[in-house]
Amino acid sequence: MKGKVPFRDVDHYSESLAPVWDLEFRQLTASQGPGGCSFVTDGRALIYQERYPAAVSINGAVGSERIAFALTDTQGQSGRWEGRGHPPDSIAYADYRKSLDVMMPAGTNNLVAVLPVREFADKFARLSGRDYDSALSPDRLFARMKDGGRERIATCLQRLMSEPVDAGTVTTSIVASLLDGCFFGTDEQMDDRRQSRQLFRRAVEICMEASPPLTSPGEIALRLDVSLRSLQLAFRACAGVSPGTYLRRLRLNRAHAMLLRSRIGETTVGAVGLDLGFTELGRFAGEYRELFAELPSETLAKPPRVVRGRFPDFP
Repeated sequence: MKGKVPFRDVDHYSESLAPVWDLEFRQLTASQGPGGCSFVTDGRALIYQERYPAAVSINGAVGSERIAFALTDTQGQSGRWEGRGHPPDSIAYADYRKSLDVMMPAGTNNLVAVLPVREFADKFARLSGRDYDSALSPDRLFARMKDGGRERIATCLQRLMSEPVDAGTVTTSIVASLLDGCFFGTDEQMDDRRQSRQLFRRAVEICMEASPPLTSPGEIALRLDVSLRSLQLAFRACAGVSPGTYLRRLRLNRAHAMLLRSRIGETTVGAVGLDLGFTELGRFAGEYRELFAELPSETLAKPPRVVRGRFPDFP
């Protein structure tokens, strides 16, 4: 089965990818042209090539009982993956047990494979003679590729996307290409930025749970009992923006979601803005338009939202 999924705005990302990923998206910049992805699936494994039209901050995990691998563009250096760049000679991976903090710049292209973890583990053990949990530790994020490994893996994934696939065959092909192209568990070093990742994750949890919404980075630092400098460094490393910018854009994303789900007569732009801590409504409207390419009043006037284009559900 083949298909396409459009990425129009941050809500579209989340809803379109929901059958496969358990992710929260925050749009950090205005969209730069169309985005989306093409995919192919044999009913068990999924391969897709995606393009993000806006810079986004992503937090969450792969869906239940799945494992995912991702090759990024620009020699693998796009974005910030848990506070670090993507090493150009490595492939990123995570299973359902690992929480992710990723920032993708606008225009990022990724080639991604999502596999059922039990089937992957079985094929990996049979083809390599090793237990996948020891080779692909959940404490690591990248597996180093051999010389030419990136090209071999990308060629395999792109071939599977372009040719008809038989049910249950995709996982075997992907595992074989990974074993051909990667070193597993040989000289991978633990990420030394764990403290920043943990601080960023705790800060995001506080931001998401706070009611009324937080409006100052100082409020976050006080609640976490850390210095403002430590907080700023953590956000720069993990999200590529300052905590103040992140907070403001988080509130703009919340306003976008509220207006999409409301009708004229049920609320007003002013009420939504004030509820979210925007006291200067003119500035709120301007920043909203810069991020989402329309005024908040235009979002509110739209008919009920219907998401067209989603990944297929998996067993």
